[in-house]
Amino acid sequence: GFEVEYYKVPLDKESDWEEIKEKMGSVKALILTTPANPTGQVASVEILKSLSEAAKDSNCLLILDEMYREFIWSEEASNDSAYTDLDLTKTVIVRSFSKTFAIPGWRVGFVVTSPERAEEAAVRHDALYIGGSTLAQNAMAEVLDNNLDELNEYVSDLRELLKENMKLLAGAFKEYGFTPLPVPATYYMLLKHGRDNDMAAVEELIAKKIVTTPLNILYSDTEKDTGYIRIHFALTPETVKGVQEILLA
Repeated sequence: GFEVEYYKVPLDKESDWEEIKEKMGSVKALILTTPANPTGQVASVEILKSLSEAAKDSNCLLILDEMYREFIWSEEASNDSAYTDLDLTKTVIVRSFSKTFAIPGWRVGFVVTSPERAEEAAVRHDALYIGGSTLAQNAMAEVLDNNLDELNEYVSDLRELLKENMKLLAGAFKEYGFTPLPVPATYYMLLKHGRDNDMAAVEELIAKKIVTTPLNILYSDTEKDTGYIRIHFALTPETVKGVQEILLA
């Protein structure tokens, strides 16, 4: 029964947070993805605190989609201690284990919100989780209880692999003639291609056996060219080396 309104996110700079707070006064809810996909932009904890307070003041439900929380590259490791400053009266933080532990098919995650909203959500969730994988849910609970050190070590190793992949691929694509945008977070990278259109850039790389995504398919108007393509760098070192060899040949 809701009508969806979209807020246009700039590709190469931060969103106008003051404008977003103003818009919260005219909508029932705001879904904010941070770190964002595909730009990798991150709303700082200070911004989130300000937004959570605005949500309470404007009676707007703020839903924070933080699926890529573990992959913010300015941090040595994720630290949520400052999140205690968020006002959870009208704010829901949504996290997933899918990206963190590379288990997208498991469909397991969690939310953090006020006790009252958590209780209401649990009642409604009863009718939804039955269709999920009970095996995955129980397996996740088991490893969180008994193998947390190993999981944290895995995430740490994964972060180092992704950062190295990002550096190597950014250099290779730049040498090839594309312009990589800075990647504050996530494991996606936008590349300014300078070709006639987004698909021309994609097809040029497909001919070299490198698969990328035209950025326009992520927009409401898929026919409009953006000037960018997107790659992901959650790859094995062998694949990254292969891409480098193709681009630098």
